[in-house]
Amino acid sequence: MPSLPTQNKRVVLAVRPDRGPITDKTFNLDTAKIEGLKDGQILVKVLYTSIVSPVISAASVRESP
Repeated sequence: MPSLPTQNKRVVLAVRPDRGPITDKTFNLDTAKIEGLKDGQILVKVLYTSIVSPVISAASVRESP
């Protein structure tokens, strides 16, 4: 059985986007340590993902003070 990876690359939302284009400042590329799996947990490798317009709209909604 192949060994499990110990590092995870992740894309993290840095700032909520305002109206207009999403730029390279909107997200950060980060690396995090993967802790050992516990009973009942699985590790999933995501090959492709995308963000669709409704998700972008929901991310830009701000709560009222």
